[in-house]
Amino acid sequence: MDLHLSFYELRYPPVPNVVHERYESIRNARGDMEPLVSAVARDFSNTLDSERIVATTASRIINESE
Repeated sequence: MDLHLSFYELRYPPVPNVVHERYESIRNARGDMEPLVSAVARDFSNTLDSERIVATTASRIINESE
């Protein structure tokens, strides 16, 4: 075992392979989740549009009734 470590090795120890494997599995899973994430974002955008339409319609009704 080498006890003479450089400053870089002390400050930035090597990352275990398990961490690399976990990162790869997360990265790969994110690729599989992309359609779901896009669908949720699209639904959220549609919801915001719907709320905007309702608010605009309500505003018109209030203005017409005054």
